[in-house]
Amino acid sequence: MLIPNEKIKTSDIVLWVFLAVFLRLIAMLFFAHSDIIFINYFPSKLAYSGVVDIYSYINANFPAERIWSYYPPMTHLFLGACQYILRPFNSGFYVWIQEVYTGGLGKWLIINGTSFDVIRYLFLMKLPYVVFDAVCLYSIFHYLDNNSSRKKALRLWSVNPVILYGVYAFGQIDLIPAALTVLAILMVKEKKTWLAFSILSVAALFKTFTIFLMVPFIIVLTDSRKDFIKNVIAAAVPFVLIFLPFCFLGGRNVVNSLFPVFYSNFSIDIPWQILQKLIFMVLYASLIFFCFRLKKERIESTVLRVAITVIMIIYTLFFVPIHYFVWVIPLLIAAVCVNIIPEWLYWSQILCLFLYNLNSANTTTWLCLPINPAFFSSLPGLPDIMHGFSIRWGMIMLGARLIFTVLCLFIAMGIIGRVPSITKYFIKNNR
Repeated sequence: MLIPNEKIKTSDIVLWVFLAVFLRLIAMLFFAHSDIIFINYFPSKLAYSGVVDIYSYINANFPAERIWSYYPPMTHLFLGACQYILRPFNSGFYVWIQEVYTGGLGKWLIINGTSFDVIRYLFLMKLPYVVFDAVCLYSIFHYLDNNSSRKKALRLWSVNPVILYGVYAFGQIDLIPAALTVLAILMVKEKKTWLAFSILSVAALFKTFTIFLMVPFIIVLTDSRKDFIKNVIAAAVPFVLIFLPFCFLGGRNVVNSLFPVFYSNFSIDIPWQILQKLIFMVLYASLIFFCFRLKKERIESTVLRVAITVIMIIYTLFFVPIHYFVWVIPLLIAAVCVNIIPEWLYWSQILCLFLYNLNSANTTTWLCLPINPAFFSSLPGLPDIMHGFSIRWGMIMLGARLIFTVLCLFIAMGIIGRVPSITKYFIKNNR
């Protein structure tokens, strides 16, 4: 058993850091999903053609009946800036991504094959994520109070399958708001509450989920009218400076980017949608009520537990892809390391998440197309492979998704005091 203040051996740090870098490098170079093209296509208009108002551009150049919009403004601005900075090392990228966007990455690779240039494009599109990977690890390390917990966090982070798959293989941007969220929680611990609200607000301009953290955080972190005003202003400033100007330019398309269809989509003809919305509203309202009790108890880990609970409640609203689970991964690692959540629960959720998400060739074998498009495009997806062994993979996927949702509810209800045994576990270990 490790002594709490025992020094972390240099050999252990080198081993886990080397493994983390190696696994991330492999995923960055040799795996990809078409999502990365959609994410980077519109910022390329900023980097190479100077298109700042991407929402008006979309409105003018794409069919009006489309149901999608681009991500919130910070995604466009940040990735566009990164592409601009990397232009000297990325010759040919702009022409390539315009061509690939039309038919999708998979189709393009099957027709044209792979090359060193394609590998370079993929690597540089994912390179900005490394910065936020470091921010996550930095924030977790400084949130934890002893080297025993930090060593455990380094192990869980280095080989984390959700990060490797959802960020570096898939190419999604969710690590950015996840890093900002855990950084905001570190700022709270360091008594920089106003800065935490500003960081959360910036995170919401990448992905919207941190908006749901605002009200619970204001309740548990506000002790006076002065604090309330300061925190609200801090949260509002990024929206005023970044979001509102885009609203004036792009109108409804900008609002749609902030509130994706899965938050508002509703049909009385689909009973499970009604159930999902009801579960979310009841649990979120219960959490708001419970936050007033948490405020009085002054448990040190209150903000971390509230953040995990909010995100778990959000996961009851829709089908959760692997890259959406990145939102909560840094928080769960911190929670496991301070004994808020048992490690078996952490790994159980990840296992269920992968079981129901590996549902086609697009999420399994086709991710390997940058290695050898002809070979991997000829392989069936994981479900078809399992069917070849007479395994009913569809039933396994359905069961995994149900268990995943139950585990989300279990964690959320435990933290807000509706499951006594797990609540006792959570609170007992954080006095």
